[in-house]
Amino acid sequence: MRAKGKIKVAIFGHYTPIYRKGVLEKLSFMEDIELTVCSTADFPAGLRMIKPEEVSFSLLDIRTHLLRIPFTKKTFSLQPAMLSAVLGGSHDVYILPNTLSYLDVWACLAASRLLGRKVCLWGHGKGSLNGTVARWFRKLFMNSADALVFYSDAAKKAWQQSGIPKEKMFVAYNALDTDQSARIRTEISGDDTAAFTASLGLQGKKIIVFTGRLLERKRPDLIVEAMALVVGKVPEAHAILIGAGPMRETIEMRVRELALETHVTMAGAIFEERSIAHYLLAAKIAVIPSHAGLFIQHAFAYGLPIVVGDNLRLHPPEIELVQEGETGLFFRDADAAHLAERLLELFANEEKRQEMSVKARKTIENKYNVDSMARGLSQAIRYSFAKGRTRIIKPDW
Repeated sequence: MRAKGKIKVAIFGHYTPIYRKGVLEKLSFMEDIELTVCSTADFPAGLRMIKPEEVSFSLLDIRTHLLRIPFTKKTFSLQPAMLSAVLGGSHDVYILPNTLSYLDVWACLAASRLLGRKVCLWGHGKGSLNGTVARWFRKLFMNSADALVFYSDAAKKAWQQSGIPKEKMFVAYNALDTDQSARIRTEISGDDTAAFTASLGLQGKKIIVFTGRLLERKRPDLIVEAMALVVGKVPEAHAILIGAGPMRETIEMRVRELALETHVTMAGAIFEERSIAHYLLAAKIAVIPSHAGLFIQHAFAYGLPIVVGDNLRLHPPEIELVQEGETGLFFRDADAAHLAERLLELFANEEKRQEMSVKARKTIENKYNVDSMARGLSQAIRYSFAKGRTRIIKPDW
């Protein structure tokens, strides 16, 4: 039974990482929404997941089956519980991944047309397949939903130009748990930060920080190559790489080859926000050469300008937050020497770096935060719930 005056909402996905806790709690606290989140607790994403006892909403552990395509690295996924929920009509609105390779989402969209269910698709609005045929299928996919939620204005605009009705598209600006980071930032004093850097033996160092999986697509190796050039002009420069992944051994070997052991720290995987915050507050610059993603928001939340590669096709939509000379700097893609130049620019101009720091933090406070993200999602939910079907397509049999 639906609680009086509340819209029963079910969100499905592969996993529910801890950084989504803030926005999901905001959504669940809204007076007209009753929220259930369904995902796989042990999904192998290399992230810390939310635990049911940590949240006020219902968090259900469901199975995800990954089907690998032979001779490729691509997979299709199936979540039987997703289709069962849509067929059974257990909720008023279903928020599903906007991902073509989720076979069950296709089935849910077909079922929703037959049974009059309300489905909203949530995601980037693009994927690894972006040719003409893939784009045609993606448009068909998205047109089958009642509402669409994108992470950026750019994605919404692009699909509006492709003919998808403006009124069914919403933007939930992609955000981490910005309430948590704002609270932690005020709780950690300057003396705390000084004590932390001293505990690492890095007092007086100019710290550059990277946070993310050590994957080839992110090019963390370029940071090491750039540091070999940076320390020649700024001996107190020090890079800290936070994260684990398949490139760790290769990077550590290169650090030794370049005799950078006293200038590069491999901190390993860290998931607890307060621990990460100590590193970010101790740093002066954030850097991620490629596939920057949510690390941009993370860095900005702690007032760090960021240096990123300039091949925008290699970055998720979050790259639109980086404004040259305002919140960050771009370097020529895959060019370690140019990365070193951009880092040296910021080290040489502390006043400019501080101005960029303020603008970076304001970007989060004014737009890319949990309040605006929850607002975008709730608008799509209410639109989907209120939307009337002009007709229900019946099968021919």
